[in-house]
Amino acid sequence: MMEEKKNPELSLFTNDVKNWEKDDDNPRANGLLGFEFMHFLSSEKMTWQEAFSGFNDIKIITYSFGLPYISQLMRLFDTGEVIVNPVSIRADSAELLATQTVVTNFVCQESYLQARMAEHTFHMYVARDIIAHAKLYLLKANDGKTRVIFASANASTRAWDGSQIENYSVCDDPEYYRLQCDAFESVKDLSTDEISYKAKKIKEDGSNIEDIPMIKKLQQVKEAIVIHDVPTEETKYAFTVGTISKTMSELLKAASLRPSIKADGTLFTLEKVTNMIQFSRKQCIERKAKQRTCPQLEIDYEHDKIIINDTVQDLAPSLDEVRSDIHCWLQYIDGFDKFTGDPKSVKEKAWRILVHAFVSPFFAALRYYGSLAEVSTRFFPIYLLLYGPSDNGKTQLLKTVQKLVLGILPTALDAKFFSTKDTAMPALCTQVKGCPILIDDINNSRWRYASDITKGDRWLITQGYLNHPTFLFSANNIESIRPEVSKRLIVIHVNNQLSKTMASALEGEIVALRKKMTNAFCRAYWAKMLPAVQEIIRKFKNPDPDEVFKPDIYKISSTIISDLMTECGIEIPEEFRIFTWNDYMGDSIVSEQAIKLLKDLYYISPEIFTVNENKNELIIDLTTPQDREKLIKRFRELPAGMERAVIGNKIRLNLEKTELYTEIRFERPGLLSRIRKAITNE
Repeated sequence: MMEEKKNPELSLFTNDVKNWEKDDDNPRANGLLGFEFMHFLSSEKMTWQEAFSGFNDIKIITYSFGLPYISQLMRLFDTGEVIVNPVSIRADSAELLATQTVVTNFVCQESYLQARMAEHTFHMYVARDIIAHAKLYLLKANDGKTRVIFASANASTRAWDGSQIENYSVCDDPEYYRLQCDAFESVKDLSTDEISYKAKKIKEDGSNIEDIPMIKKLQQVKEAIVIHDVPTEETKYAFTVGTISKTMSELLKAASLRPSIKADGTLFTLEKVTNMIQFSRKQCIERKAKQRTCPQLEIDYEHDKIIINDTVQDLAPSLDEVRSDIHCWLQYIDGFDKFTGDPKSVKEKAWRILVHAFVSPFFAALRYYGSLAEVSTRFFPIYLLLYGPSDNGKTQLLKTVQKLVLGILPTALDAKFFSTKDTAMPALCTQVKGCPILIDDINNSRWRYASDITKGDRWLITQGYLNHPTFLFSANNIESIRPEVSKRLIVIHVNNQLSKTMASALEGEIVALRKKMTNAFCRAYWAKMLPAVQEIIRKFKNPDPDEVFKPDIYKISSTIISDLMTECGIEIPEEFRIFTWNDYMGDSIVSEQAIKLLKDLYYISPEIFTVNENKNELIIDLTTPQDREKLIKRFRELPAGMERAVIGNKIRLNLEKTELYTEIRFERPGLLSRIRKAITNE
């Protein structure tokens, strides 16, 4: 309960509040409870619309709520008021501030409710204490007709659409309406703050906490506030409001705002709240300095906005801006012509990485809503590994892609972040929004964490993170990638290299070229991709029972990029094509290195391969090769369809499937092969 500070400053409350504190009707004063006796009349089936129809005014006390439901409900009434209580009966200071933050932000998203608030036909209040635990719906018509609905149901669609078991009790007695209406007004007057139609969105990091209704009111009236603690036996039923509550806890601690026995709760003074605001602003400055390392990319699906580091992105760049970025990118990948090996292959892989990076900010929401529709998260992979020998431009390629996505060049993180420690990958997942994070130069020692990292991200979905980051990993030669990792990770290997002299010469050119790049290309892409993703999410939310809906996000993504190049009058490079999910996560891609190794081994040492056509088997005898342990590790990456079996130093494969994957017809037993093996054995 919020109460006045005993000093001569302006009181937040009227004398009625003081009287209530001493009133015999106050349960805190004498321990008495109010019981209401009723008669049962009947039980009827009806929709929620029927239950609420025929009335002009509504008053609601609820805990959790659904914004669409409140908006839909208010369209049935001329006037209305809603009080939202904290979701937890614990109601400590951090949770109360978090509740006020969440409700304020919900209202800021709903233009209809804001318009009604501006007309003074709708009022929304957020509690600053819990003094009423009922869920009430008070209805009144212009002709004096009344109704009280007291229910287990919160003000949300799910609570009122019959999809879950709830209790709905109705009383149409005007005297009972008057009694409950008085209680509603007491709760409203004693312990709530109203949200203004001019309210600003409260940021999750607390950088503008002065806009939280309770703090705003305190600054206006310059009065101290006590938020009471609750009995210890109740706290075991409490649950946290979430990350906002954690942020508020940190700010309260920094301002020395903590419960005290003397105050019988947490004493909010103007001085301490001012300190809290100053600390929050200092944190904001420090955070912006860190954004050079990990920018924040947030997609606002409700308002069709994409925000990077608090700046709303222009999703309608000019064609000249888009064309300039595309030309810079093409000029950059033309540099691969100076590398060893097949330049077309590495250019094609560069395009694949770009297509993935452009669409990756949408993966958090797609994974979340897809999981609700039982669509595998494998269709939206958040990890990409680019590996190969040193001096082959891996890091430069990933940095260039980052620049084209974000318009700024973040600092690459070192390999110590490739870990399951709380300060490493889990911290990045909660502290960074949306952007592709580059973790550079991962070695085999660090790679041992890969299985735990790629399997341990389910909590991002269960906790509803809709803007978590994705990850770009670079590494030199990784010895092996286990199947449980490769099925959750995009694996791209490049063998092409540069001489150290050429690498040094090109570095300056790459830096100069990257300075010319913006993210206009990506912004134009997002303008087309955002509605496509929203449509996918809509289908996830409302699945067709007769349709198996598994969208190929890479096909959609690369088609949009192709369309943009055409709109800019740029000829489609031969290395670019419409990619599909199989080009990223298909067996032949995931097992590319293992298949290549098998082909090279057959070319060099065909004598260790034996074909048994009757059993449809191919046996590889690795007894002779010195590095057989590494070979066996790498061959574990072969596609499951090849039916790999390791027996001692031998590997058995399905002959037909292996020939299909490798495009090799292995030599059958005959005189020539027996002579070759005899010569080899001699």
